[in-house]
Amino acid sequence: WSLRDMALGPIVPVVRRTEIDYIAPARLGDDVEIYASLQSLGTASFDVYFEMFLFGVGKKLVNCLQKIVCVRLPTMRPTRVPAYWREKWPQLVDNK
Repeated sequence: WSLRDMALGPIVPVVRRTEIDYIAPARLGDDVEIYASLQSLGTASFDVYFEMFLFGVGKKLVNCLQKIVCVRLPTMRPTRVPAYWREKWPQLVDNK
């Protein structure tokens, strides 16, 4: 999804839970690199794992895991992950 597509709905992702491990500090003005990977696709949710590094140094700053839930606009009720996601990433379906 692009941000524009997300805003149009009818299915949008919302953050249900975030776990963050702060490993090392960054200072205001530091450049950072953030890597994200889709970890699993459930029926109505998916998990995304993030790592943050100090740019050019490679020092890891943060590990983060987010549980994202798909909801339908305008009701904001949970709904299934779009079928084309499950088709595009079959190796992640129900990968716990």
